[in-house]
Amino acid sequence: MARKKIEEKDWLEGTAFKLFIQCNNSLFEDEASTRVELARILREVAAKIENKNGNGNYNLGFYQTIYDGNGNDVGRYALKDVSPKGDESYPKILRD
Repeated sequence: MARKKIEEKDWLEGTAFKLFIQCNNSLFEDEASTRVELARILREVAAKIENKNGNGNYNLGFYQTIYDGNGNDVGRYALKDVSPKGDESYPKILRD
């Protein structure tokens, strides 16, 4: 089965899962440690989504904080209505 390519126009409407992880601290010093930490973070995010963060009223529409293995705030994720680039209601890093 052929894959359908997502066109740029398709990114401007609908719903999207947004994820931002900043990789500029000691747990991301080199490629090997970065791979390990990113994989750990992604597994943790997936588990929180699947288990509703251990909270019955968990809402994916609100940005959730991502912490690295040392407890530092390194990012955010959420399920959001996609907004055209430049919409000031989104954090700059997630608009671009």
